Amino acid sequence: MNTQFKLNEKHIEQKKRRPILQIFELKQLAEMEDSYKQKCKKAIRDYKAWHEAQKSETDIIVLLYGNLEGIMLRKYAEEAVKAYWVIRTDFRCSFKDYIQTHCS
Repeated sequence: MNTQFKLNEKHIEQKKRRPILQIFELKQLAEMEDSYKQKCKKAIRDYKAWHEAQKSETDIIVLLYGNLEGIMLRKYAEEAVKAYWVIRTDFRCSFKDYIQTHCS
């Protein structure tokens, strides 16, 4: 079975079980989305800054252990992006559900 289909199927199941959030819960989720967006941007900036600093490095020890730091920063940035997209998707779906329920 296609993995994309499995992911979509899982998301549909989660959507069916998701309760309709109230306005204060949506506000809290929006603030969380913004917070994770800032963390995500910072993680990406940190990785890019490390990458630029690493380009000009010539010391073999710094290069060796600096690469370990780069791996750590890259993985952190990847996880931050994943977390942000999950929260963003949930917020957008919940907001859409709220608008459809309360403003129709």
